[in-house]
Amino acid sequence: MARGNAKVKSVHFNITKESDQMMLKHIGRKNFSRYIKKLILEDIQRKKELSNQQPIKQSKGGGISFKLD
Repeated sequence: MARGNAKVKSVHFNITKESDQMMLKHIGRKNFSRYIKKLILEDIQRKKELSNQQPIKQSKGGGISFKLD
């Protein structure tokens, strides 16, 4: 059932591929849409946290130095 305020994105699984079979088995009977949305939000948060970290700088002597807060 299509709704005007909804956007649908399809995910295809090739059941002859072992990795796709493994993913389908892992999902099982979970709410697929809710599960995927949760993974996307976690990915956004992880990227946000990584962008807030201080970059690692290479020292003049060739080693690596970084500051821990």
